[in-house]
Amino acid sequence: MSSRRSFLRTLASTCSLGAAGLWRPHDARASGLGLAERLERLHSNQLSFDAGHKPRISIALHQGATEAWLSAREGLELLPSGLDGPRVRGGRRWRIRLGRARAGEERFAVRLGDFAPDDRLALEQAQSMWRRRGIDSQTHEIGAVFGVRGRVLDTRRVVVATSSFADKRQAQRVAERLQLAYGVRHELHVHRLRRADGTILADDLDHETTVEAPGVMWFASGAGQPIEVRGAGEAAASAYRGQVYVAIDRNGKLAVVNVVDEIGVLSGIVPAEMFASAPAAALEAQAIAARGQLLARIGTRHRDDPFLLCADQHCQVYAGLAREDRRSNRAVEETAGRVLMRPTGTRLANTVYSANCGGHTENNDDVWASPPDPLLRGRADPLVDVRFAGGIDEANLEAFLLAPPRAHCHLSAGLSADSFRWEVVVDAATVEQNPGIPPGFGRLRELRVRARGRSGRAKEVELVGDGADVVIRRELAIRRALGGLRSSLFLVRREAAGQLRLVGGGHGHGVGMCQQGAIGMASAGLGVAAILQHYYRGAELARLW
Repeated sequence: MSSRRSFLRTLASTCSLGAAGLWRPHDARASGLGLAERLERLHSNQLSFDAGHKPRISIALHQGATEAWLSAREGLELLPSGLDGPRVRGGRRWRIRLGRARAGEERFAVRLGDFAPDDRLALEQAQSMWRRRGIDSQTHEIGAVFGVRGRVLDTRRVVVATSSFADKRQAQRVAERLQLAYGVRHELHVHRLRRADGTILADDLDHETTVEAPGVMWFASGAGQPIEVRGAGEAAASAYRGQVYVAIDRNGKLAVVNVVDEIGVLSGIVPAEMFASAPAAALEAQAIAARGQLLARIGTRHRDDPFLLCADQHCQVYAGLAREDRRSNRAVEETAGRVLMRPTGTRLANTVYSANCGGHTENNDDVWASPPDPLLRGRADPLVDVRFAGGIDEANLEAFLLAPPRAHCHLSAGLSADSFRWEVVVDAATVEQNPGIPPGFGRLRELRVRARGRSGRAKEVELVGDGADVVIRRELAIRRALGGLRSSLFLVRREAAGQLRLVGGGHGHGVGMCQQGAIGMASAGLGVAAILQHYYRGAELARLW
């Protein structure tokens, strides 16, 4: 008990006076903020920068938790006022628990599409189209505007969404119907009415002390060493650079969040997206594309949570130190601050990417319900012969798939089996049990591809059943309806009763950079600028910091 009282007296003294040797101010205004202001900053969609004008990113490692464990070899420091305030030295091992908590109050709408703020014509046409379909729509602005060393960076988008629902499950059912009818992505827009709140308990297991704090609790490694984080149900901890804070997420549970600079984030992302053994030019292209995606998602994902991004595929897969490799780290450092911009100079290029395009990339609007992007036009690989230069259609699809041409992503496809060309047998029973199949469909009799994109990917298919027919639209919905295909670039071959044999190509949606194509191009001696210009034609390479 005496140890506990001593620790809490130290904490109280540090919060009010700043104990000698523990005060490390970086921004006196930040350390002087009250709790409400500090929480407001965590929920802000704005990017923050360190003293070197480099961005600091907050990434949720665990969400929806009720407890977690933190540790550091040289001990952890508790930061009562956040990163720029006083620090209290604690033990090596901490257990974090959820105290009293209350979930936030929210409403949910189905996203129907999103547009650049200055594309008023496309926005008005979309709203008019939804009115003709009998659906009332509303608009919401997401994203943010950053000022970076005299350059304005605008990531804002205008979301068109349905009217909102208090019941999330009701909104999800509407989303399922709209996806089936119109190919809308199954994604909700969340509007916060009241923020979640609660208290957090931190047990210093080495000193047998407990600290309770409302809203948020910050930790740093005393010697600047990595912090290890273990979530509930995990057998082993994972190590991360930077600092960690624990806050109350939108559902009234714990969010364990890593705060790290841009180099640290991308060092954990790039090797999770591309083989670290890839040539340097491919890794650098991947780092630049991933940086653009990282910045573009700020203010568009987790807008009602106390962090900017998550560590899952929903944002970008971030694995921390466990996946870092000196080769991919070098690529991140060599391209620090470099992004692709649109010719206007204020908006980021949409640097999406997928594993293997199969020899031809796809138009963005043939995959997603979005306006055509001049930088994301489907293109044949530079090695593909002239037969396929105008795109892939029913006339040349069979030759493209069954007698594939040379392509950079074919030359590098050995890195991942069954990426460039593949075959799969789809069981009719699997399709019939899909949640999107209506009652009375009966047995699957036939699969017809009704429309394809520029790369030959199916963007509309008709499933013919004994009792009814159903049309599936959009690339991802088609892949899921057919049991999780690698891509929607395929030919249908009937094999036997109750089965379909599909011959296909590529892995992923095919829009933007083909990762294995980039590896093949780099292996052939092409540089990072040539790789990026092929996949994002017209984009301009710029350095932000």
